Amino acid sequence: MVFWSLDKVKIMAGLAQEFRDEAYNEGVTTTEIRFLTRILEKRIGTIPAFIMKEIKKADSETLDFWFSKAIDANEFDDVFKK
Repeated sequence: MVFWSLDKVKIMAGLAQEFRDEAYNEGVTTTEIRFLTRILEKRIGTIPAFIMKEIKKADSETLDFWFSKAIDANEFDDVFKK
């Protein structure tokens, strides 16, 4: 039988929570990417590789901002032009 100290248990619990949080955030971001790419493809067409690269490295806030713009977009510049 293995006994862990209270400190080790706290460390493991903290790591487990970090893992759950990260997995949740990755899941949210993956979903946001999926919805953004879907609306872009429906409204505009095939997404160029350089835009897809930007989408994949964007944070949740940016993806949400782009999604809001994509709803009425007619071209990629309507969404991604700075």
